[in-house]
Amino acid sequence: RAAGLLDVAPLEGGMHLVARPGPDWPSRLGDVAAVAALAQAGIAAVALSAYYSDPGNAAPGLLLGYAAVPERAIAPAVTRMATTLRAAGGG
Repeated sequence: RAAGLLDVAPLEGGMHLVARPGPDWPSRLGDVAAVAALAQAGIAAVALSAYYSDPGNAAPGLLLGYAAVPERAIAPAVTRMATTLRAAGGG
């Protein structure tokens, strides 16, 4: 669904995950623009770059919460997220 688009570190617990741009992430798409596009698709995310004190050294990525998402809703949401990100990047 999002293979190549997002790289997600393995999880051992928690309520959020960090997704970094993968090799297929649209090069023109910043994480702030990605968050705006995802919001339009009904997916909440936070731009990882917002957590950096020095914007010049900010690494792009998405902070995604999943604790309140029913397991059956995750796969369709990932598909919608991938489609949205590709479209937002001009793909």
